[in-house]
Amino acid sequence: MARYWARLRYSPRAFKGMVDEPHSREVEVRKMCEGAGMVLREAGFCAATGEICVSFDGTAEQVGEIEFACMASGAFTEINVLEIMNFDEMVSMMTGAGRLLGRYNAPNHDEIDRLLLEE
Repeated sequence: MARYWARLRYSPRAFKGMVDEPHSREVEVRKMCEGAGMVLREAGFCAATGEICVSFDGTAEQVGEIEFACMASGAFTEINVLEIMNFDEMVSMMTGAGRLLGRYNAPNHDEIDRLLLEE
């Protein structure tokens, strides 16, 4: 499973419902994550942005399921999910990128100018 950080922005309708009936949303966040088979690490609310901020472990498919369900509920207007890797994984990506660069010929300035003129 990969680690993710997500930010889910509440809709005005959701804010109205929370003000009318105040209660912790932690139980619902946990149910949603666990229902999709994900492991919830941490969750909280950012008053400055009106977003729930969540850290969890899961798969890309599970993330997609959560995104669809959350947007379909009408409770959110925007969802941003970031996959977070550790630094060892980052080094592995750097190594792979170095191998790719050795095989790739970037366009030179003459080619770039020609492409721009053709547009």
